Amino acid sequence: MKSFFLVGQANVGKTLFLINFAAYLKLTELELEMIRSDGSRQQTKLPIERARTLLVGSEPHSTRQLQSITMTLPVRKGKKHFRMIDSTGLSDGIHHSTEVRKGMAQTLRQLSQSELVLHMFDAAEIGKSANRPAADSVLSEIDLHIAAYLNRRKSYAILANKMDLPGSKAGVQKLRSMYPQHRIFPISALYSQGFREVKSFVWSLL
Repeated sequence: MKSFFLVGQANVGKTLFLINFAAYLKLTELELEMIRSDGSRQQTKLPIERARTLLVGSEPHSTRQLQSITMTLPVRKGKKHFRMIDSTGLSDGIHHSTEVRKGMAQTLRQLSQSELVLHMFDAAEIGKSANRPAADSVLSEIDLHIAAYLNRRKSYAILANKMDLPGSKAGVQKLRSMYPQHRIFPISALYSQGFREVKSFVWSLL
């Protein structure tokens, strides 16, 4: 089964996207697998609304371990199953929490092993500083490194999230000017906007 790895900074909207994309694909209950940094796994089933309540938070680093959901898409005359793997939010520097640091290390290990990567950015936040010419004034160092590391992969795409917020269009324009070679999908994880295009991209790789 193919896996799509969802990576990005803390509080960029990865977990909300994971849950709402599953809902967009008509799942009403999530078969969630938690993968701890020590390698142990725990499986649980959650209704969509319950998952939003338990897993999504306004504070950074609500997600502190890998967690995946198995999803299904119709492909030609059959169906294809795939996994979407959520990850701990990354940040520049060394985090004060040991648990968060372990989650980040787990995320980076998974990134090095993943062929199919969805890299999420906060388009609204980027838009606030989009007029600054220097790339490092717009994107975090960790995002710049990830984009450079995955530069030539056809199975890599950027999700420009928070298109429902002011400044997001300028943020997308900045991303497109910096990464003209990459697929960039403007989305709103909150309102499920742009999900059709993401679905088509996922379908093309199954």
